[in-house]
Amino acid sequence: MSIPPYMLAQYCQEEQKNQALQMFWQQQLYEIQNAEAIRGQNQLPLARIKRVMKSDSDVKMISAETLILLSKACEMFIQEMSLRAWMRTEENKRRVIQRHDVAESIHENKLYDFLTDVIPLQYQGGHPSLVPPPQPQLQEEHFGQAVENPNYAAPIVNESLMNMGINVTDQQAESSHQYTEAFTMDPSIVPSHPQFPYNFPAPN
Repeated sequence: MSIPPYMLAQYCQEEQKNQALQMFWQQQLYEIQNAEAIRGQNQLPLARIKRVMKSDSDVKMISAETLILLSKACEMFIQEMSLRAWMRTEENKRRVIQRHDVAESIHENKLYDFLTDVIPLQYQGGHPSLVPPPQPQLQEEHFGQAVENPNYAAPIVNESLMNMGINVTDQQAESSHQYTEAFTMDPSIVPSHPQFPYNFPAPN
């Protein structure tokens, strides 16, 4: 019994996604194992992370290592979500990451269930789409003008503005591809023993 072409194509897409995610996490593991080399290369401001943590009244003192760990965790979260959203974009034969790409990436992964209420999906015409945020101030403005002028028609918001897409040019895509090839981890250079400078207790 042969596999239907559409099922084979879907299987290949899933395999490619899994391989890309596996490569991503291997690269993250390599960077964590060499944390000393990236200690001064934080992508997120540590001072802002510290202010967020201090907003909790139960937090009294914060060590420098804690800020670095949280900064790296946030960075990995953003990178993984961007990668998942970009793979969704490529599946739909587009070069623009849209908000519903991020939403679909969240809803297809059970690990991100805590974000489903933050970025909900609404199915329209059989296709998932992001629920647009309410705009009460804009609606009141148009309602007032409609009362004064019965012939007034509210302007239609451009779809690209609603989707808040991120334009990706051919040159940017090529640069991203070159960056990935240059910095993708070579398994031969992965240290045999972890160099991560933090010792966590073993799970019970």
